Amino acid sequence: MRTKHPRFSLLLLIGITFSFLSACGPPGYNFIVVKKISVSKNIVYVRASQDCNNCQTIEGFVYYASHDNGQTWEEVTSPTNEVLQILKQKQNKQSPVCILVETKVCYRITYKEQVEISNDGGVTWQSDWQIPAGRKDYMQMLFVGPGPTIIPFDIQVTESAIGHFVVVAMGNQGVLVKSPDGNWNRYAVGLAVPTPYQAANFREATDVLSSELYSTILIAFCSFLLLSFWAWVTIYIKSDKMLRKKILTSCLVFLFSIVILPSYYIFLSSSPNIGWLESLHYYIISHFRYIIAGARIIINILPFISFWVTWLMVIRISLNKDLGLLTLLLSVVFSVILYFCILLPFQLWALGTISVYETALVISWLVGIIVVLIALISEFRIAVLAIRPISK
Repeated sequence: MRTKHPRFSLLLLIGITFSFLSACGPPGYNFIVVKKISVSKNIVYVRASQDCNNCQTIEGFVYYASHDNGQTWEEVTSPTNEVLQILKQKQNKQSPVCILVETKVCYRITYKEQVEISNDGGVTWQSDWQIPAGRKDYMQMLFVGPGPTIIPFDIQVTESAIGHFVVVAMGNQGVLVKSPDGNWNRYAVGLAVPTPYQAANFREATDVLSSELYSTILIAFCSFLLLSFWAWVTIYIKSDKMLRKKILTSCLVFLFSIVILPSYYIFLSSSPNIGWLESLHYYIISHFRYIIAGARIIINILPFISFWVTWLMVIRISLNKDLGLLTLLLSVVFSVILYFCILLPFQLWALGTISVYETALVISWLVGIIVVLIALISEFRIAVLAIRPISK
């Protein structure tokens, strides 16, 4: 079986490129921020402002109206003066709003990520809504722009024959509505669309976990190198002097190629301060650029080639070549298993199965350590058998 693996330098380059692109700034976003709510004749009105990174000008406010207690919204161009006056008033977040029919039932928002309720006219308060545990981190990871709004701006109550509705302005997350059945739901207002609390499927979860994905790839690749070195050392220890010399020679070629790679790029990027060395450095770079370009290609692929040469040498000198090949295959298989085992807890967190990110991180590390330990034990036993003579 032939298996291709990316070079460590290529992986490093991909990681640096990804980090650079991530640091170049967020992509274009364009949405509105709902901050004020007014109720007039059983119609709910909101005032919102634009928020975008590609708008040349921001022209005042935009207004929306809802005829179904905040579930659907339509833009209005000219609200009544009464509505405008209410929407212009400053909101005191500590001021509660109470139900006319049930005067002891009140709601309020503070400067916290929750909506509070009182069933005794405001004497005591309890949290009636808050973002589910661990979902704020996912929203911030998924949201495009400066970040999702998680602290309410304004709150109003509407009453109907079926009960009361509580409507909360949630900035760029639209509105939060409590229906008479006691359930809280989020609804979009124009471009203010609620950010999902969790991914819809594994593919979406993986797309969101971009940094975790690249880190997992790098860890899996490093584990493949670790298991390979572990197998080589085991076979070296269990071999006789003649075989040890061959293994050591092949390993030194690989280690030497790894040392050459960063040294070469340091040579190109740095310039000595000593006069004659600086002149020699400049002369070599300017007059032998084609040779340097060719050397760059050779030096980049040298670790890759020498790595597989070492593996071929190890398999070749194994007294049981089938088990020597199996040792290589185990390194590949365990690295792939490690990749999925480390990434899976983060995917389950994105899907909402695991609520808190830190829990997913701990599970990922524990499972990863267990897989590595099992791999090291398996590699050791197979490598020992590979170097033993085949019994007839």
